[in-house]
Amino acid sequence: MDMYLVEIHAVPEPTHDDGTVGGAYVVCWIEAPDLDDAVRRARAEIVDAGWRPGELRRGHVTTREEYTGDNDGQLEYFEQALIDKEVCVFYSYPVHDEPE
Repeated sequence: MDMYLVEIHAVPEPTHDDGTVGGAYVVCWIEAPDLDDAVRRARAEIVDAGWRPGELRRGHVTTREEYTGDNDGQLEYFEQALIDKEVCVFYSYPVHDEPE
């Protein structure tokens, strides 16, 4: 199976919203047989964390070679996903400060 990098925009569910977080870009590394399965599983993880998944921003097969140089620690997430089969990281932003 391949390792997929999936990025999905999400907003917190009202039950998990303290009024300070506007949303997040959720980056997931998921070992899956195909992209559709990886996206489905990423969305399920986001829902389980109390967030509402939105648009798929990107999704593709990824390899260790993609994480050379300055990768903001993403190599560690990739390597952890090789062990756990999936890792999702929430890059949140405050209310009224949505990045473009």
